[in-house]
Amino acid sequence: MINLIYKDGRGHKMARPVTSREEYVALRNAPENAKCFYDARGGQQAQKMRQLQFNYNDLLPDGVLKGCCHPASTFAHDIDCQSLEEQAAIKQRILEKKDEIGLLELSGSANCGLHAVCRREKGKTILESQVRVSMITQTEMDTNTHDQARVMFTGPATDDNLFYLDDAIFEEKMSVEESAAEFEVLKEREKKGQEQVPKEAKKAIKHYRPWEGTPPVIPNTPVSSRPSEASGEISGDSCVPSVASGKAEYSTTLGMTKGANERTRFIFRECMKEEGVTDADLVDQGGRHNSVKMILSSCTQLLSKEETLGMLKELMPNNWQDENIQNLVNDFYTDYYNPSQRLTLFQKRVFRESRRLGGDTSQQDKSEFSVQNQSELSKLFASKMPPEIPKVLPKLVKAVTQHTPQRYKATVAQAMFPPLSTYSRKLSFMYIDNQERDLRSCCLIIAGTGTGKDSCTKQPLQHIIADMVERDKENRDRLKKFNDEYNNKANNKQKPQRPDDLIIQTLKYDITKAASRAAYGGCPGCTALHPTERVGAVG
Repeated sequence: MINLIYKDGRGHKMARPVTSREEYVALRNAPENAKCFYDARGGQQAQKMRQLQFNYNDLLPDGVLKGCCHPASTFAHDIDCQSLEEQAAIKQRILEKKDEIGLLELSGSANCGLHAVCRREKGKTILESQVRVSMITQTEMDTNTHDQARVMFTGPATDDNLFYLDDAIFEEKMSVEESAAEFEVLKEREKKGQEQVPKEAKKAIKHYRPWEGTPPVIPNTPVSSRPSEASGEISGDSCVPSVASGKAEYSTTLGMTKGANERTRFIFRECMKEEGVTDADLVDQGGRHNSVKMILSSCTQLLSKEETLGMLKELMPNNWQDENIQNLVNDFYTDYYNPSQRLTLFQKRVFRESRRLGGDTSQQDKSEFSVQNQSELSKLFASKMPPEIPKVLPKLVKAVTQHTPQRYKATVAQAMFPPLSTYSRKLSFMYIDNQERDLRSCCLIIAGTGTGKDSCTKQPLQHIIADMVERDKENRDRLKKFNDEYNNKANNKQKPQRPDDLIIQTLKYDITKAASRAAYGGCPGCTALHPTERVGAVG
């Protein structure tokens, strides 16, 4: 599946499918695209960003790149090469294994690397597929290039640059409905950690060799001066300048970071919301600089420079070390940070709320056990899903939560005991003064009029007895019908027998004789409710 990426009038990335070899080749061979490719190969890196962009990972049925959720049956794989000679050697190795890896396209990139498009095995994530290709061909991979929205900057489709193209790439095997279902399966695999990849593949490693079994050593010095091929985004390891370059301040700040914790995550996320910045904006090639600038305008008074760098490292691991990002942070904290500056209403609120979340989880005085537990709690509170409820439940908890949606069962189960304890019946004990006392939680709720003081006890109970009330509504109709039939029979006729299953457990608020006759037609020979009607309300 091939989608051409373009920008609409508002600057949003849109997509349209390319369905034939002729159209695909013509787009890539456009004079302007070819010029940008060869200019970039000659050293003009800015020209690389002007090349055509294609997405091979998603169907993009709605034509919008952001938030894509329809994985294609193909995936893109980026391979870095040091030179054209190395490119030729790796190209030959891949072509020899093309059937084994399901190769559909292989072409060169502006920085002498290779772009491969392969068939994705159904039920396997892009990361799993990339690791498989890397192990079969024994080529290095970047572990950060497996998102579905990833694009490839693509050069001309000439014989010396487009090495292989199978027409099957234009035929998508999955329907939109099947793809949507596949997305849920893949998301569940990632969430539950079911991806069959080495644990190192889940870390941020630019030059990863899965066939070696251990991750390569990541030195402090640059591994490569080339930017990442597929996305055109410069990785952190490839842009750290030396002190001799005149950027001494920038080089020294790379080690000045603090690990993100619950408090710093909360503050940073709130600042992102305030400025309307999303996670995708922080990794977008054209917008991440301004996005960071917007966040800094809110968070510089709430976070230290080290804490801010720690958050950027977590949210944009490939780009937080970019020179322009580091200089931006330095400039903000040098020119705009003022401890005596008055906080805005937004900053005051965020500061107050952040104080309740605790501090840095990496403090030396905390034991390893407490740090680990705090980390797990942070993951729990950061999760969009509530905790799961056990499969086997006590009868009472099961009865209370039987109509509660699965995702809310745990919350309802833990909130049910206070209201139940205030309404307990026939649970008593002999107190020290020889008086019988009810075993219940007696409390006094003080609040303003009309604030819903009884909602914490009445509403849960209403949900608990909902089934009982529904059944009693039907039985009241049956009781009225029985009473009418009973009263209409002459005394010399055989009276009908009351059904054995006609039971009413909840009483109405108004149980006067007049209300009873109006509701049930009265009971034969008296003006009160039928004796079997007087079943105590369940507390």
